[in-house]
Amino acid sequence: MGPQTYKIGTSVQVKNDQGQYTETVSQAHYTTQSGNSVFTAQHGGWLVATVDISVTSGKTSFNPLYFTLIAPDGSRWDADATAGGYTPALASGELNAGDKTHGYIAFDSPSTASGSGAKIAATAPLGDVIASWSLS
Repeated sequence: MGPQTYKIGTSVQVKNDQGQYTETVSQAHYTTQSGNSVFTAQHGGWLVATVDISVTSGKTSFNPLYFTLIAPDGSRWDADATAGGYTPALASGELNAGDKTHGYIAFDSPSTASGSGAKIAATAPLGDVIASWSLS
């Protein structure tokens, strides 16, 4: 059946072999404008979302590449490591208990990829989907 899909903005409690943390994907919107003039979308535009991660116990690693846009047709779009020029971009690293991070993730994708039925999936470092957030 797979992991649960949540409404955008819902905080999800995640437990892994190193600790426990809360992850939230919120404020997702599609735009044809990059975050600055350096970046140009190759597939039409950007789906931009905010990510918040807060570690409650132990530690966890984080990376914008741990997020995937799953389009209504099932196609997958990887997050752009530079967040399409939107700042602050979600960085990568490791957080310990009590630590938090916040930033944008962006997916260079066609507008149809973010239509009704699309979702943003959070994955573990090896690619297993942990949770997903519905865009509709």
